[in-house]
Amino acid sequence: MGNGPRILVASFEAFLTSQLWLRNNVSTFTSQRLNSSLFITLAFYESAPIGETILGSVSFKWIIAAVDTPLVYGGVYLVTRSIGKDSFAFTSDEEGWAFDPPSSLQLTSLAFTLLFR
Repeated sequence: MGNGPRILVASFEAFLTSQLWLRNNVSTFTSQRLNSSLFITLAFYESAPIGETILGSVSFKWIIAAVDTPLVYGGVYLVTRSIGKDSFAFTSDEEGWAFDPPSSLQLTSLAFTLLFR
């Protein structure tokens, strides 16, 4: 059989990890750490153990973010297929559905459209 199947699986796994998981979670982890640190410090200064509270809050948010990534992308895929239209994440062609991550320009355009309607 050779190394072909293993190379294919390794390539797909590397793509999913770098494009989906890391893209979603690195930004989420960074923003949630900042959000939790600022909120807990300002809200509970001198009334609760700040370090432990931040650690608990951030840990919980990071676990949820790590677990929900495949669920969110799976949901986007199912909704996109069911309505029969392309989305920012998945496109269709003659060969079926393919993952097509959005560019920064597409996301910026969407943000401005939503903000300035």
